[in-house]
Amino acid sequence: NKEIVSDFEKYIFFALQMDFPTSYFEDFDKIDKQNSSINNLKKKLIFTMISHVSNERFKIWLAKMLGKGSKLFVAEHGGFLKYKINGFFEHELKICEKSLTWQKTGNKKEFQITPVQLLKAKKLKQNNPGSLLIINCETVKYPVKIQSWPYAEQYKLGFNSVCNFVENLNSEIYKKVIYRSNNFGYNTSSQFISKFKDLKCNDTFSTKMHDDFSKSKMIICNYPDTPLTEAIIADIPTIVMFSRKLYQISEIANEILLDLKKNNILFENPIEASNHINQVWNNPREWWDSKNTQDALKKLSNYAFKMRDDWDIEWSNFITNERYHLNKYRKTF
Repeated sequence: NKEIVSDFEKYIFFALQMDFPTSYFEDFDKIDKQNSSINNLKKKLIFTMISHVSNERFKIWLAKMLGKGSKLFVAEHGGFLKYKINGFFEHELKICEKSLTWQKTGNKKEFQITPVQLLKAKKLKQNNPGSLLIINCETVKYPVKIQSWPYAEQYKLGFNSVCNFVENLNSEIYKKVIYRSNNFGYNTSSQFISKFKDLKCNDTFSTKMHDDFSKSKMIICNYPDTPLTEAIIADIPTIVMFSRKLYQISEIANEILLDLKKNNILFENPIEASNHINQVWNNPREWWDSKNTQDALKKLSNYAFKMRDDWDIEWSNFITNERYHLNKYRKTF
């Protein structure tokens, strides 16, 4: 046996004892036994969004099913435009038969299809909308993966932009502001209320996002991800405000981003963003429904989250086609 000498080797052996998932060591047999009633299911096509990332029991069952010839399809669970860096190093593409993506793609393992989880936003009805909803997403305190998002204390840059934006609003609009944020440890809602004591905050646990949507005259997203997509699908006048140095979108989408910026949908400067809100607030639909704005939004949606009216037929045809190819493949053996 080789003697462990270096500090790095000592750390690795220490970390293995402390960090090796119990699901794959001490608890593996117990979990496999819990799965006994589903291990023999004759599944052919398996669809998931996030369980292949965060559900250890599912992953153990999935490995067994794939070993028996089942095929895995991973549907994209959220997003806007693709980021420059894939935080999971395209793990999905390595383990699945096909990745069901929201966006147009040239990758043969990816297939653009209507994101059914957005149908609820498309059907959203507004109820006396009058608020200006600001949607924020905190960064996690401790980085856990490489990403094209801000890290840790960089959250302050985005939060300061929100504060500058609010301070530049006309007084009658200022009173309509509602700040909505999650809490990953920085508690920006408390910071916001401390700075703007006469304004309102909603956190992700106290209210549902679509309830806030239904009461919003306009929406400001402070980051380019799923809530922005949902706001656009819900057809609520919306802008997105973020620094492209903090949120690095793939260069493939540069033309779309330029279009959004040209039509006052994307802003990197919070003062310019608030000036736009001040200008259109009395009748935001005039700007939102204008031909240029709608053309930019249509170009965006066709590329990034195309919604087909016959989505049920689209999905049914996809599943039928994949089942046919799977059965045809099996018959050759």
